[in-house]
Amino acid sequence: MFKQFLKTKLLKTEFLRNVATLLTGTAISQIITLAVSLLLSRLYSPEEFGTYAFFVSLVSGVSIIVCGRFELAIILPKNETDAQKLMNLSFLFSFILSFFFFLVVMILVLLKKTSSIFLLAPLTTFLLGNFQILNNWANRKRDYKTISVSRVIGASSNSILSLIFAYLSITKLGLIFSHFLSSLITNFSFLDYFNNVKSSFKSKFLDIQQTFIEYSHFIKFNAFQAISDMLMINGIFYLLPIYFEKSTLGLFSFAIRILQAPMSLLGSSIAQVFFREAAYNKNHNVSNSYLVISTIKKSSLVILPMPILLFFFGPNLFSFFFGERWEIAGEIAKVLSVWIFFDFIRATISQLPIVLNKQKQLLQFSILGNILLFSIIIYFGVHELAILECFKYLTVLMSVYTLLIIVWIFKISQKN
Repeated sequence: MFKQFLKTKLLKTEFLRNVATLLTGTAISQIITLAVSLLLSRLYSPEEFGTYAFFVSLVSGVSIIVCGRFELAIILPKNETDAQKLMNLSFLFSFILSFFFFLVVMILVLLKKTSSIFLLAPLTTFLLGNFQILNNWANRKRDYKTISVSRVIGASSNSILSLIFAYLSITKLGLIFSHFLSSLITNFSFLDYFNNVKSSFKSKFLDIQQTFIEYSHFIKFNAFQAISDMLMINGIFYLLPIYFEKSTLGLFSFAIRILQAPMSLLGSSIAQVFFREAAYNKNHNVSNSYLVISTIKKSSLVILPMPILLFFFGPNLFSFFFGERWEIAGEIAKVLSVWIFFDFIRATISQLPIVLNKQKQLLQFSILGNILLFSIIIYFGVHELAILECFKYLTVLMSVYTLLIIVWIFKISQKN
């Protein structure tokens, strides 16, 4: 009994230590980005930021599926040989899809439908795909120090290069060039892993084919599920301008940006460590129920202050820190904070269905969530009802939906 208690305590301590390592890198990168943004806002025009925002949204959208989602599976196999085959398959998909993306952009450039600078989009997508592969390989190795350092290098190189291009008066393309070059530099954060990359390329075509067949459910279900999840928030951006005033989109955009800050800072770190530990437990026939409960408790305690503060002081906080014109954004944040609280918890344990090969069911949940979300906004928009009332109903419905997913994830954790 004492040995079991000691083992549990050690695992808990290691989990927190790994999260802290990732959190440190994420926090530093966020601070660097925020600090330099204060300078960049004075050096680059809104139009240049707009072009850059479109470039980033294009790259990030394609990069979600550029590896066929096979990069996520790198963590799952018990032996290294199978993991290297998955790495090989992921690199192959990244190259092929990036190449087709390049051909599409090239045609648009030749037809003069877009600027030639967007030829960097496929190249940046390829680099991001490689980063995702190497990042998951490092996660498999529990090398959280390298992952943490890569995040700092990515943020700092992007910020420094943006300042250099501004100093050289290359502001028209400076932000996009900086993003591309920082993506290249970040790949070299994983220099020690390039030997594994070389050895993974030694796999025969038959090995790649067998690996593709074995893990085909990732591209069949997980890729569509990732797109569906992306639409969960982006869908609101698409629908709001259709049914409500344009200023509503700006207020919602600002509110959601503040609400999602803890998600990117804390949630991603917890989720990455959880994914690795859940895969390890699965491979060693250990139930993940304790890990799920423990992660839910930690996530709840970490995120709980945010909805409490926003519920009681949201509008006042937004008005004080950002100006009176953002007070309504504070009202929106106050209403949505309950949903974001539950979604934060869900996000930290959301990789378990991948570990347990439940992607099909997860995709069904994601499609249901989009139907509920779109239906609420369209209903309130068509009937010209108040936007805050819309968000209230949306929060209640999506909170219940998110709780159902959390309960489902806990139930499947008991069966492995």
